[in-house]
Amino acid sequence: MKQKSEKQGPPKISPEEEARFLEYMRAVEGDGPQTTLFELLVSDGVCLPRPEELADSELSAKLWEVIHALRNHGAILYNTDHLNDRELYSTLLEEILPEEHPIVPEGFNFSTHIDVLASGNDDDTTAFLKDYA
Repeated sequence: MKQKSEKQGPPKISPEEEARFLEYMRAVEGDGPQTTLFELLVSDGVCLPRPEELADSELSAKLWEVIHALRNHGAILYNTDHLNDRELYSTLLEEILPEEHPIVPEGFNFSTHIDVLASGNDDDTTAFLKDYA
């Protein structure tokens, strides 16, 4: 028995849902309001001392606090194994946390995938080929 197939168009959404979706798209495409991961962590109460202010024993705990706080904001780190804790914390503080980050409307799942080796410079390419390829 053949079933009659009906051509289906896109699902209908309300004007409010469409407006929220467009706000989300503007945010993730960089056209909406921006902040930095640094500002988000500070607003969460995470203290971010300079790396040289931390003893090695303190630094590891602080690094994990920062990594968990980043994850709470949907930020996931990749390609970090080639760095020791101090190098990774320094890279986060000096290069990654100050970068622009979209403010995504509440109710939308969002994640930022941060590749520590994504700069494309020769050192990062060499580290990737040596440690990950």
